[in-house]
Amino acid sequence: TLAILVEKWWQDRTKTWLLYNPQNSQLIDTLARFSSDSYFESPGQPIFTKRGGYKHLLLEDSSIFLSGNTFEEEHGVVPILEKRNLYNKNAEVLWKSSAPHYEKVVALSGQDYFEQEIIVARQSEISPQNLVKINLDDQNEVLLTYNKNTTDYFKESLVEKDLLYNREDGVALQASLYYNKDSFEIRGVLPGLIYAYPVEFKDHAAASEVFTSPYFYKSSVSLQKILALAGYAILDYASFPIIGIDETHPNDTYLEQIISNSEAIINAAEETGIVDPENIAIMGHSYGAFMVANLLTNTTLFKTGIAMSGAYNRSLTPFGFQREYRTYWEAKELYHKMSPFQNADKIQSPIMLVHGQDDDNPGTHFLQSERYFEALRGLGKTVRYVALPNEAHVYRLEESNLHLFWEIDNWLRRHLVNNTFNIQKTLSKEF
Repeated sequence: TLAILVEKWWQDRTKTWLLYNPQNSQLIDTLARFSSDSYFESPGQPIFTKRGGYKHLLLEDSSIFLSGNTFEEEHGVVPILEKRNLYNKNAEVLWKSSAPHYEKVVALSGQDYFEQEIIVARQSEISPQNLVKINLDDQNEVLLTYNKNTTDYFKESLVEKDLLYNREDGVALQASLYYNKDSFEIRGVLPGLIYAYPVEFKDHAAASEVFTSPYFYKSSVSLQKILALAGYAILDYASFPIIGIDETHPNDTYLEQIISNSEAIINAAEETGIVDPENIAIMGHSYGAFMVANLLTNTTLFKTGIAMSGAYNRSLTPFGFQREYRTYWEAKELYHKMSPFQNADKIQSPIMLVHGQDDDNPGTHFLQSERYFEALRGLGKTVRYVALPNEAHVYRLEESNLHLFWEIDNWLRRHLVNNTFNIQKTLSKEF
């Protein structure tokens, strides 16, 4: 009996795969050691099968099967399927995704051995994700699901572009730009809205990896795209890396780096000629909401911000948060410096707080937003608090999401300059 034991070490962001015999608790060999921050250092995800209600590694000729990625200049991220021997570590590429599709292996046929058939999740620029069974011998394909493109109205007005740009220190960053071409033709430069989520790294190389493909499906519905249809220039999933410099922890320069990331995306937005750099809002969810509050507290880069289901008082998460493993008692000054609640008197722009009343994430209890709202209101700051009943950390109900659209539209029209378009008309037209 063999097993793969996965060991993670957060301090240096490494992950180790160990070949392990569970019957005698013997470690046989180290299969791989790589940066957990890197997309491309990872050997991939092992393929499992199910027997008797349990997951088992698919094993053949002392080899496992890995669904991984390579990178090609022309095609971006290219998924592959490898067969890797557990003892000599030799790897054979059995299959590679090909243009014009982005295909990721999700399963192999056979319970105990590989039968030359794979199941891939396939998408393209114009087709949503579907499951397809492929025979590797004769390349015969069978479509297993039938999801259709039901969002053709996006193509009529919505323009989507990939932005690649650099931070001041040279770190490569990326974002997706969405805007309504009709709004741009009529109005010229548009008010901007950045959506971002900070991610921590231990080195510049991993932070600079660009995970993109020209074959990703680009017509899926999202809050950000509906806001773009309404007339905003959306800078979606903008890179916000927080990097450990030399021997320091990433969070030691958290505030400096979120500001540097913000300046980089604003400069990139201005260079497009589509976004008004003096008229931008910032929005984020969970750890992104924490980022929003800190940016509005420590800069004047944004006219306003929208923070959804965040945590704002780090003394209430005293045993670490996100990837910060130091406790409150080990790094009190850092916890206070990074807490918008402790610095509520310094906030310089209007902020809207949104939170699900049944938030199931222990790090973002809805009490965080309630107490932060009370602090800001008591200090005379411009703040709105929206509580969503029967919602957890992620908002699922149609009623909640429609109300959220309405709240965001009203808030942005009030706090972004010369903002007269109306998302409610867009929603009634499209839905």
